[in-house]
Amino acid sequence: MHLTAEELKGISGIKIVRVGGGAIRGMSLVKLASLGLEELRVNGPVLNLCQVLVNMPSLKRLDVWFSEPESADEILRLKALEAVTLRVHGPMNPMIYDVTSLVSLDMSSDGVHSVEPLVSLPKLRSLVLAVNTSDAISMESFESVVQRLTDLDLRSNRGCMALPNNAFNKASSLRSLSLTLFSLSDHMDLGQSNRSLTRLTVQHCYLINFLTSMDVGTLYLTVLQGAYIWKDVSAYLLSSRHQSSVVSQLKCLELCFDESFAFNADTLECISCLTQLESLKLHGGLIRSGCHFPFHGLQSLTALSNLSELMLSGPSDRVLLNRVFRMSWLTKLDKLTIHTGLDDATQIWMVDAIQSLRKKAPDMQLEIECKSLHSGQKLEGFVYD
Repeated sequence: MHLTAEELKGISGIKIVRVGGGAIRGMSLVKLASLGLEELRVNGPVLNLCQVLVNMPSLKRLDVWFSEPESADEILRLKALEAVTLRVHGPMNPMIYDVTSLVSLDMSSDGVHSVEPLVSLPKLRSLVLAVNTSDAISMESFESVVQRLTDLDLRSNRGCMALPNNAFNKASSLRSLSLTLFSLSDHMDLGQSNRSLTRLTVQHCYLINFLTSMDVGTLYLTVLQGAYIWKDVSAYLLSSRHQSSVVSQLKCLELCFDESFAFNADTLECISCLTQLESLKLHGGLIRSGCHFPFHGLQSLTALSNLSELMLSGPSDRVLLNRVFRMSWLTKLDKLTIHTGLDDATQIWMVDAIQSLRKKAPDMQLEIECKSLHSGQKLEGFVYD
């Protein structure tokens, strides 16, 4: 919908505006000045940002993509805001470190050798950071920054970098931690000093003895697996379970399967031993890749008496889905999510299968999303929630 400047002047009561997609000129956003906005979020870079800041004196919070500050005055005006979120394109201009109103910063497009400049940002609570060397996360400056954060997405730009086992000892406020391309070969104590941590994501990480020292009772764990590491996930889960009770405390587990990380009965058998699990998401769990689908392994999940949510995704067929849907224990779930691809012949059958499942479990939240295997397009009438 396109509104003229005059039409915008007749609108009142709007304090927050989100603008989507692509580069936007500052003068285009100045048209919103008459709204008296307090918060502006732009999903893209803003050209001539200073024009926006000058013409919106009521603005308190700003969320934008950013590249180069155009002037010192632009930095001063950003500092004057209550809260600023920047997603930076390319190398960090040192002037950005002067924006002391920064509460969230994404500087992942270019790796850093030191986080020392971030120490001067007292309001910083959320950080997406790519590092070029392990020294960057071994210094006192890293500890100083991390202990103020609530959300950290840490990425290695130099292969599977060793992560110091005391890297997060002072991260007492951290609620969400994501690690990409790190080697976690030492025991990492996330139990005592990280009571606030509720979500941990490890992507393409080399894991040895990592979970055995964690208190994960309330942790949402996501594992996004790489093709060249930790190929025997079932052995790892089993080993961790035998070494301590840490893994058995997990309440939420999310695994992503691919050609190198097979969805098989051994993995499901290990998962069935995690008796505290409440939510299980198996991305790629419907991919057979020429192997027999582990129906008996899936059936073993009946042992998880606390399980209330299950998610399976991947391309499938009528025979496989029919056997899955006929498993009686599925009707005891609070929520079942299936994201799959179907050939044309299976589409009509799928409608009947969903209705049959609804009759068996009328109170279950059912989310089914189907895409055509031929076109990849989402099939109309195949999204249920």
